[in-house]
Amino acid sequence: MQKHLKFLPYLICLCLIISLYLKYPASYVLNHSEQDKSAFILSLEVQNLSYRQTIKPVNRGQFDIQIFDHHFCEGLLAVIALERNEEGAGILAHYLNLPVSEIKFIFDNQVYDEFPAFSYWLANLTAKRHGNSVLAVKEYGHCNLIENTDWSQI
Repeated sequence: MQKHLKFLPYLICLCLIISLYLKYPASYVLNHSEQDKSAFILSLEVQNLSYRQTIKPVNRGQFDIQIFDHHFCEGLLAVIALERNEEGAGILAHYLNLPVSEIKFIFDNQVYDEFPAFSYWLANLTAKRHGNSVLAVKEYGHCNLIENTDWSQI
């Protein structure tokens, strides 16, 4: 009986790894489909924002930074979708040469100064919004794009 018990911790670890893989398959976490990206861009373009470009930071994983400008106001909005944690916000801050404290976070139509870890975890735990991203955003200009955008449409 004792010989079988020594494999129990390994079995528990294996079950944990498998359950995490099934919850967050690598293709889902790392890559948004082109259709999702197009829908995201279109939802912002409807709100007087024009898609300018996508930047892929070199050697920084599968994060894409989308840049938008406003039709009637001189301002830019940099947006990056985050999965599970605020790692992408650090990439955005690094790329823009800013401290992370200047990055805002959007989740569930609310603007946060810090990554809303508890709200995001709770929403995914209840499966109410499984798969939805937190957005890290930074605005340049005086258009108040973050506050004036209807994030519920995203």
